[in-house]
Amino acid sequence: MVPGRRAEAQDLGVHLWTALHGQLVLWRTLPSSAAGNEAILIELEESLLRRLLPVPEVPSPAE
Repeated sequence: MVPGRRAEAQDLGVHLWTALHGQLVLWRTLPSSAAGNEAILIELEESLLRRLLPVPEVPSPAE
């Protein structure tokens, strides 16, 4: 592992675990008609991941 990246990897792991847990909770609490609709599940998953995962930093161009 690259030195200094361990904390970043742990943070990402926490975000992913939280996203998976949130997805499971949403799936378990949805009405059966929505839980069987793949389009709704995909939309919920993408929305959850956008909220939980950090936005990747874009390196600024060298001036």
